[in-house]
Amino acid sequence: ILISLYKFFIDIKHAVNALIRLSREHPKQITLFALGPLTNIALAYHLDNKLFDNLEQIVFMGGTLDFNGNMDPVKEFNIASDAEACHIVLSNAKDKCPFTAVPIECCESNLMTWDIYDKIVTLGTKKSTFAKQVLAMEYSRVHPQPGAKGMIMFDMLAIIALLYADYIESSTPYKTSIELNGTLTRGELVFDKRTPGPDVKPMDWTSLVIIDTDSGVDDALAIMLATYCHKQDFIDILAITCTHGNTGVDNVCTNVCYTLRACDLEDHGNTAVDNVCKNVCYTLRACDLEQIKVYRGSEGPIIGKYIYDDWDGKDGLGDSTKDMPPIVPHIESEHAANALVRLAREHPKQITVIALGPLSNIGTAYMLDNNFYDNLEQIVFMGGCVDYVGNVGPVQEFNIQRDAEACSIMLSNAKCPLISVPWECGQIIIDTDSGVDDALAIMLATYCHKQDFIDILAITCTHGNTAVDNVCKNVCYTLRACDLEVYRGCEGPIIGKYIPNDYHGEDGLGDSTKDMPPIVPHIESEHAVNALVRLSREYANQITIVTLGPLSNIGTAYLLDNNFYNNLKQIVFMGGCVDYVGNIGPVQEFNIQRDAEACTAGHPHENISAHFRGTTLYCPPEYIKYRLYYGQSQTVWSLGIFLYELFCGDIPFLTVNDILNESNALRFPDHVSKEYRNIIEKCLHRKQLRRPSIRDLLSHQLFE
Repeated sequence: ILISLYKFFIDIKHAVNALIRLSREHPKQITLFALGPLTNIALAYHLDNKLFDNLEQIVFMGGTLDFNGNMDPVKEFNIASDAEACHIVLSNAKDKCPFTAVPIECCESNLMTWDIYDKIVTLGTKKSTFAKQVLAMEYSRVHPQPGAKGMIMFDMLAIIALLYADYIESSTPYKTSIELNGTLTRGELVFDKRTPGPDVKPMDWTSLVIIDTDSGVDDALAIMLATYCHKQDFIDILAITCTHGNTGVDNVCTNVCYTLRACDLEDHGNTAVDNVCKNVCYTLRACDLEQIKVYRGSEGPIIGKYIYDDWDGKDGLGDSTKDMPPIVPHIESEHAANALVRLAREHPKQITVIALGPLSNIGTAYMLDNNFYDNLEQIVFMGGCVDYVGNVGPVQEFNIQRDAEACSIMLSNAKCPLISVPWECGQIIIDTDSGVDDALAIMLATYCHKQDFIDILAITCTHGNTAVDNVCKNVCYTLRACDLEVYRGCEGPIIGKYIPNDYHGEDGLGDSTKDMPPIVPHIESEHAVNALVRLSREYANQITIVTLGPLSNIGTAYLLDNNFYNNLKQIVFMGGCVDYVGNIGPVQEFNIQRDAEACTAGHPHENISAHFRGTTLYCPPEYIKYRLYYGQSQTVWSLGIFLYELFCGDIPFLTVNDILNESNALRFPDHVSKEYRNIIEKCLHRKQLRRPSIRDLLSHQLFE
């Protein structure tokens, strides 16, 4: 063991929260150096959509300019390790703060040559000793190679690019994007060389700096260089935040501490929702339970933007708030996702999360703490449809459709029981997107609470029927009417943004709050996700979560704490549909569709329902593209291939490219009747939602 054991200081605040707090405290002053995958930065943006507005610029080591990847021909490690995070940053940082990338080619052409290495390791200082220790493996790997001139120091170039701009011969502005869909190119950072991007901003020597790192060897040396500049007062390092990448995040934290010790810097720290909140407060006021804490959560889905919907009126309460007494919502400063995580940790296996809207808060909580689901007793969510009769499409239910990614995260990662209350058909946390139906559900739950049948620990709010601020206020209205802590949660799904919905009016309560006395919502400062995590820890295996909206809060709580589900007794959620009858689509139920990632958060990818089993040339194009099994529509495609072979004597597509080529029309021999051609063409429709259901096929005379 070359490095002695040492007691390190790791700030208990999550790196994502630290990024948000510091960017708010120092607006337009911070340069963020990203030396690993962009996971922390994307999550920070999801919790605070103003993050990029508050940063001065981002400098990132990643990507390949000339198709010379270090993982495969076109992919570079930092990008490929979290392509979705890169997409979120690139899509949302543009026009808000400059984004400077140092591609792999720059690093490969600027080596730490052997003579420089020899000079460093013979200095005899604490730093040189540390450098020799951490470089030993790379030195033994590279030095024996014939013709090797030195070692590549990837992340140091990102620091040098701005701190020592005079050493840079040239820099070129490009517009950039990330490839997410290609089978071979997914994770490629695409530089558009046709159109110039924004100019690179020169570094101000008094700039405030945050370094987000996956601390490997090259990161350690980059941090050492930055700390030198810090000591010389060239820059002021506010924080070093840690992410996964070169190693697990716990190792990264330890590695950063080792590096700071070598640098004598051991004490440096490592560090349409508004309507929903308001509506929750209205609801709580109506129940005389305004002391329940309300947390503001996600403004939109995890991927995409919030889509406005006025089904519940402009206020999400059936436009009723305009007739109610004005309310000044008391919303907790803590984000709902953070509150979910905290509560799940404090009450392990005791909390039931009830998700009444899109699952963005639940999905984000899981992204913040992968033990989130382990700490919950269960999740109950309102969403999905059983019989393929959706409420926002033929198979889509509103809550799920509004953040399908959040729902996917919950379903994939949740280790606690998930109870779905589909569109057709103990101690408790209610997670809600408070619309009209949610308000009635809360009133029923508060009655049981008063009768001591159950103990409602908290109500967490998420986007869905209306924006999260409306949800908070609506809950307060409801609680006031019922004579309980309300936590503001996710503003949107885990991936994408909140999609506005006015099915329950602008206020989410059938626009009814306009006729109610004004309310000053008491919303807890703690985010709903943190509250979920904390309570699940404090009441381990005692809590039932009843989820009445998307599962964003639940999924995010699991991302914050992977033990979240383990700490819950059970989850009951309103969502999904059993018989392919969605409420926002043929098979999609609202709560699930609004945050599908949150719904899958915590479920292992080995789940058999996530995979298609069969011969490649019988697979539909969407499976070949995305390697995801979506259900019976893909089975119908395979049936179409079988029928074609049965009637025509061979399969219609002889290569994968034939399947993916949309202009590749089916050809039939003359003996195949028009009726049978028609049913085969329907089965092999390239848009999966246009394919017939198995039920429709069974009614055809061919199968009689």
